[in-house]
Amino acid sequence: MENNQVEPGSNARNGGHSGGYQTPLKLSARFQAMESVNQIIRHNHFINQEVNRVLTEEAVAEADRNLYTNLVYGSVQNYYTLDAFVRDFVAKPNKVKSWVWSLLIVSAYQMYYLDNIPNYAVVDEAVRIVRKRGNQTLAKFANGVLRNFTRRYETMADFIQTKEDPREKLTLEASLPPVWVDYFVDRFGFDEAEKLANSLNQTPFITVRANNKFNNLNTEKMTEYQEILEAEGFTVAPSPLSPYALRVTKGNPAHSSLFINGEITIQDESALLAVEALNPKPGETVLDACAAPGGKTVQIAEAVGRTGHVIACDIAENKLPLIQENVDRMQVADHVEILHQDATALLDRFGENGSEPTSFDKILVDAPCSGVGLFR
Repeated sequence: MENNQVEPGSNARNGGHSGGYQTPLKLSARFQAMESVNQIIRHNHFINQEVNRVLTEEAVAEADRNLYTNLVYGSVQNYYTLDAFVRDFVAKPNKVKSWVWSLLIVSAYQMYYLDNIPNYAVVDEAVRIVRKRGNQTLAKFANGVLRNFTRRYETMADFIQTKEDPREKLTLEASLPPVWVDYFVDRFGFDEAEKLANSLNQTPFITVRANNKFNNLNTEKMTEYQEILEAEGFTVAPSPLSPYALRVTKGNPAHSSLFINGEITIQDESALLAVEALNPKPGETVLDACAAPGGKTVQIAEAVGRTGHVIACDIAENKLPLIQENVDRMQVADHVEILHQDATALLDRFGENGSEPTSFDKILVDAPCSGVGLFR
């Protein structure tokens, strides 16, 4: 890694502080985003772990932290489109250093998906990064490529419209791997596939589920919760998928009094529907095999009640405190047992010949995610 020398005027160009303070180039949002995108795309790092690492371990300028997060998530979410776009300007893309390619991707995202950063500032900052991270020859290359972006295409839609194949257009519009688009189209037809593909890029809302440990939820109670949240400044609507859930489209419900008091928890609708399908009953013993961070564990524990028992396992020992935090806050810890356990070795522990043979009424396996994103 390069040193932390402060580049003259770097702050004015990187979207950071105003005034006399200047952000060292290495600590700027764009430099760190370039490094992170390279780690995620080239070295298969998980995006959430990489972002958390940078925000925790790297001294990213305080004013740049939100921009950094936006650049990484936005660049990765739109990577298939951005990658095809950059390839339109580079004769031999496989010859370009991976970190330079990542910087071109991040820069294209800023220029075409964000509207509060002038293009000249994006180009100028990127060229300075390449000059510092690499050399003058690479800087000239990056400068030429970046300046040609807007000379050829005013918007990303202009680039996409140059493609004649409808499936290729859909791949670029939704930024999905071609194999997924082919699967969607072959299974559902083009019109439905188009709706499905584009829905994956919609900003998701937050869903909260009401605590039902006393089995006392009804329409009136849910209306009361909605009114409390709205009085605290949140924008809320009933979930069309579950009578015990609310969709929050404005505000972070983790700051609400209901969340702090354990009357609601943040849980995606797809997750709460999985537990509803499992249909745990009072008094049952249930195994949650891949439990972290514990949303479904809590929901199961509410359903089985104090006469029931839930064993929550997860392979990631560092995530077990998240389960504990959830069951404590939602007041179901007295009948939940949390274990560090690899789900692929459950028989060795709970099977007939295992170290702790146990009979379960039901078992929930929410297998670890693939890292490709949630198909809502």
